[in-house]
Amino acid sequence: MFDGLTISSAGLDLKPAVRVYAGGVAGTTLLTASRNIYSGQGVVDRFNRPRGTWKQTSGAGWIMSGPSSEAALTFQPSGEMAPRKVIHADGSEAWRRAGATEDEPPSVLSGHLVNTSEWDPPPLQRGEVATTTVLLPGAELGDALSCGHSAVLPTLHTVQITATAGEGVAKAVLQNLGEPVDIPAGRLRVVAAKML
Repeated sequence: MFDGLTISSAGLDLKPAVRVYAGGVAGTTLLTASRNIYSGQGVVDRFNRPRGTWKQTSGAGWIMSGPSSEAALTFQPSGEMAPRKVIHADGSEAWRRAGATEDEPPSVLSGHLVNTSEWDPPPLQRGEVATTTVLLPGAELGDALSCGHSAVLPTLHTVQITATAGEGVAKAVLQNLGEPVDIPAGRLRVVAAKML
């Protein structure tokens, strides 16, 4: 195990900074040259997959490799005992409300699922509904969904669009709350927020 390596302003046009053939690295920091040489390829194994626990700077900010639950970026206001926001190596984000106690669990968002579909709803009288199903791989029962339709004009149409998650699908419901309406064809977008 190689622990505590720092490379600063390396200038050779080699893609990986470190290639690991056996063992691993920990506590490694790569401060890259201005040409952004190591972007996405800081420490790799012989198959060019990220290996070990390391972080590096690039032209776009920080890149980090490590266990999925490890904190890649932490925001902690001065004077508070626990971070307000943490971004983990797997991309999930954890938030704490202002004033939360240390033992209060944070809200964790593991990511978003998004899909779009063309939809031309039928004409609707007041109170009538139209439905359609959109594929949404990864969606599960109980996921929180939001949706919208590109042809709905808030100044003209008095309609409500909601969606309900199923296993790998979302069912969108359009309800007319006003005068008879015929929403033109447009893009239906469904978004699921995956919370842990």
